[in-house]
Amino acid sequence: MIRAIIGRMAATITVSAFLVLWQAAPALAQHTVSAPRGESKALFEWVLAALFTGVCVAIAFMNPKRSHLS
Repeated sequence: MIRAIIGRMAATITVSAFLVLWQAAPALAQHTVSAPRGESKALFEWVLAALFTGVCVAIAFMNPKRSHLS
């Protein structure tokens, strides 16, 4: 019984690793190009996106105070 479970887990891990590496191969084959020195705009965009996401999550989890389910 344990041997069958370990065999299934090994097969699942092997197939998953193969699929991840198969999908990642084209991305790893690309040549990387360094960004010009004057560009710091990307950091600003990431900070703005993180703030927007945080505000959306905070609003989504706010207590509506209108539900009388309890």
